[in-house]
Amino acid sequence: MPFFVISNSDGDTTVDMVSKEQLNERLNEKYWGESAEFFDAMPAEMDTNYWGGKILIINGDVAFPKPVKVVTEWEM
Repeated sequence: MPFFVISNSDGDTTVDMVSKEQLNERLNEKYWGESAEFFDAMPAEMDTNYWGGKILIINGDVAFPKPVKVVTEWEM
């Protein structure tokens, strides 16, 4: 399963999809900075502008909703 790394820098939110190996490489090379901080649980604030530079790592797959045929009928 891929890892999704969500970070915010200067008001810009970035989402990176990486493999476990890529994640380990980036962590070891300090890709997100010398003093990067990571969430240990889901943040209460969903707006990344209030994360204070912390980084969220999610392990999982992307869900792709499938459309279902829906018929809407109107009556007046």
